[in-house]
Amino acid sequence: MNIRTFCTAVLLAIAFVPIGTAQAQRIERMPGYFDFREIEEMVGAETTLEVNVKGALLRMAAEAARVEDETLAEMLLK
Repeated sequence: MNIRTFCTAVLLAIAFVPIGTAQAQRIERMPGYFDFREIEEMVGAETTLEVNVKGALLRMAAEAARVEDETLAEMLLK
């Protein structure tokens, strides 16, 4: 790798760091954001989140699981 390629890669990496950190700091101000800790305090229990996945996304997850666990992949596809 020559010095020009290396310098370009470093400058690009540095340029994108502030974008990621700025995005992480603004999530609380985004429309629809809700702090679930308020519910935990009112109810006195830990909140849980249920996500339903189907279709192409479920098939993609099954194929990704197939690398390590064939049984899990087959179960996801049924």
